[in-house]
This record gives sequence, C-alpha cells and structure tokens, in this order.
Amino acid sequence: MTEHIPLVSVIIPCYNYGRFLIDTIESAKNSHYPAIEIIVVDDGSDDPFTLRVMDKLSVDFPQITLIKQANQGLPAARNAGIRVSRGKYILPLDSDDLIDPYYITKSVWHLENDEKLAFIYPLVKLFGYESGVWVTEAFDADLLLHHNYIPASAVYRKRLWESLGGYEESMRSGYEDWEFWIRAVENGQKRLSARGTTFLL
Repeated sequence: MTEHIPLVSVIIPCYNYGRFLIDTIESAKNSHYPAIEIIVVDDGSDDPFTLRVMDKLSVDFPQITLIKQANQGLPAARNAGIRVSRGKYILPLDSDDLIDPYYITKSVWHLENDEKLAFIYPLVKLFGYESGVWVTEAFDADLLLHHNYIPASAVYRKRLWESLGGYEESMRSGYEDWEFWIRAVENGQKRLSARGTTFLL
C-alpha cells in the first residue's frame, strides 16, 4: 500500500434522513484512509429538513458527489451511487451510520494483501435507541443461510458488485444486503471477518 493507494468509494443513500446525514458524512471524511470519494444519493426525499440539507450539501461539502433521483428504494439508490463510483473498493454506508476512523484502512489492507478475499466486515457498536456491541460471527456459509450476520457496510471490491449485477432492486422492504452476500457465496467468494475493527451504527 505504500506504492499504490486504491480509491475507496463511500456510497451513502438517503431518504428523509437529513437529521443524521451530516454526521455520517463527517464520519467518512474523518477516516484516516487518504483516498476516498463520497457519493450521496438522495432517493427522492420529501421531508423539508432533509431537502434543506440536500440543498446545502454542494456548498458545505463541494467535494461530495450528489445524485438526486425519484424514490426507488435503498437497493436502487445504492446501485445508482456505485454505478458512477470510481473506486476499486466500495463501502455502502447508510445515512444514520458512523464508522471508526481506521475501519477503511484496516479493510483495504486485508483486501490488498489477499486477492482471494471478497469482502471485509466488522464488529458493530450500537447507539441511539439501542446500545451494546454486536459481535459479528466468523464467516460460515451455512450459517449465512439461516441469518444475516454481515453488516450492510462491509467493504468489497467493485468488481464483486459488477459480477453480481448489483443489489436486487425489487427488495425494497429490506434484506437486500443479505441476498447480496448469499449470491456472493454462490459465486464461490471467500470472505474475512475483520475482528478487532469497530463499526458504529
């Protein structure tokens, strides 16, 4: 990583979550990893406060790419952001999430040092209405069929998203990330649980 620092694209879909969005953007900007782009996808927000936040984004954060679209649901919003991304790696980040400053650095280090790895996922610290730590389980393909223990904000290569055809846009009511990981398993991908990395929801 001393000779080549790959770009990481942080994709932040937002639908009426303007009250959290700035903190999420600041969390990504505060990453110690030196090469990121941030793409915010406004998925047809109609909340007045969120609309005001969106109107100010280009002024307050001129380096951010903002995409506006009619409401199509979370998986379509993620796909829209990833489609225009330039990064080798993708970090989907929901608009009420925060990341540890070293999360991207640690994730890219693992992925750069093992081409067989498909994605990296972390431990999760809960805040707000819930508290505690979600100790995500070590990867087990059979266990994944029973429940999803992989956070949506795992870091992966963009070519994985391309090979899978993106997130399934018909799954607007949820579980789109679980379905995405299952298809990755079906493609014979190898993964790593990044123990010791903290992820804040």
